[in-house]
Amino acid sequence: MIPIPNYLPCFSVLKTNIYLHSKEGFFENYLFSKLSWVQKREIAKLLGVSERLVYYYSTGKRKCSLNRMIKIAEYRNLKTFLEDAYRNFSGISTQGHKQSKLPKEYSYELAYLAGFIAGDGHVSKRSEIMFVNDSKDIIHEIIPKFVDFVFGVKLRFRKEGNYYRAVLNSKQIHVFFNKVIGFPAGKKKGSLRVPCFIYLSDEYKIGFLQGLFDSDGGVTLSKGKLSILYSSSTKEFLLQVQALLEGFSVKMGGPYASGGKKGMELRTYSKSQIKMFSDKIRYYHPKKLERINATVAQWRSR
Repeated sequence: MIPIPNYLPCFSVLKTNIYLHSKEGFFENYLFSKLSWVQKREIAKLLGVSERLVYYYSTGKRKCSLNRMIKIAEYRNLKTFLEDAYRNFSGISTQGHKQSKLPKEYSYELAYLAGFIAGDGHVSKRSEIMFVNDSKDIIHEIIPKFVDFVFGVKLRFRKEGNYYRAVLNSKQIHVFFNKVIGFPAGKKKGSLRVPCFIYLSDEYKIGFLQGLFDSDGGVTLSKGKLSILYSSSTKEFLLQVQALLEGFSVKMGGPYASGGKKGMELRTYSKSQIKMFSDKIRYYHPKKLERINATVAQWRSR
């Protein structure tokens, strides 16, 4: 796994109070050890709070927000506070949201989730991350397993018509996907791009492509002709996806105008390219996997 650069500065500029959690009272010892009562009074004045609250911060009876910890660190001239805090925090929370962990290393699972969100997922303007799919297996098994691995939280589920939906309601994870990974909050049209970390390894590239095609890719079979495709309203994103696929010797034509004329698509009918995709990228989506495996098996038996 490759380390994620320190992203605590992204959280320190938010108006929302962010709380870092650690083992064995790290922050209490780091910020409040060997303070005189005079210094504690000065800190209380600096923060605009009571001396009793500073005492509660120092004993761990109350959580001190990240912004206030930064002010205390500046008062104490602790110049490496953000780096030390990043190394030692084990969880993060906001008011009204349960504690979750945030990853400090990129992973295949994070790459898959990023691909899924780039496809038929959504980062809302508030605090929700949504995963939508027509496969119950994907929404109730694959996505929860990867979300638990990366963030250690549970999802809420509901069914709408023929689609299954999983909702992750967490301000801190929302900020992570928006500010650290780089997904736009709200509409993706025109601004969607492949996250920079995906280019760091082939493992991340494959995870991203699997999530993308499981989410919003297509496997069509018409008059005996099989095709795989991916459509989007953002041409720059399609070109990035096309280049990622070519890195694994999978060439898809396009971008073409999609059937509904509402966007563009990448598509291939080539047997050799579909076989290459099946060998190197593959699906978790059971219906897509079954369709492509059955057809490729027929081709290879001839």
